Amino acid sequence: MTSARWDDDELLLADLVAAVSAAPAVPEPMLAAANAVWTWRTVDDELLLASLSFDSRLQPVSGLRAGEQEQSRTMVFDWPALSVEIEVIPGRLVGQLVPAARGDVRLLTPDGEYAATATDEVGSFVLDRPAAGPVRLVCRAENLQGQTEWLTL
Repeated sequence: MTSARWDDDELLLADLVAAVSAAPAVPEPMLAAANAVWTWRTVDDELLLASLSFDSRLQPVSGLRAGEQEQSRTMVFDWPALSVEIEVIPGRLVGQLVPAARGDVRLLTPDGEYAATATDEVGSFVLDRPAAGPVRLVCRAENLQGQTEWLTL
């Protein structure tokens, strides 16, 4: 049943305006708890850091003559159930998720997302990359999401 006061549309609207405009202040302990929960939203991503298992800059290539400059850099990052292989070439990152999986790959800089793309059916992707500065790869495939540590390409 409605109140006799709400039989008049104008009075009903006035009561609705009063109800939504006079929201009580959020208690400080509740704000602190909400902020604490918000900081934990990415803890799983941070715990699932990929380990660098290969870097062509750290392992000399046999048979390479002294003085020749390598034009690309190859890196492999491993998670327990997935690896990402990348080749760093001027202006781009070319990579593949192993085993092959559809997913998406994002390249982050300290300022935020720099580039993002979806992988194809064999897990391959190409991303533009910044000329300098630290970057991080974030990979999602099926039920796995992980990221690399910050690195300079």
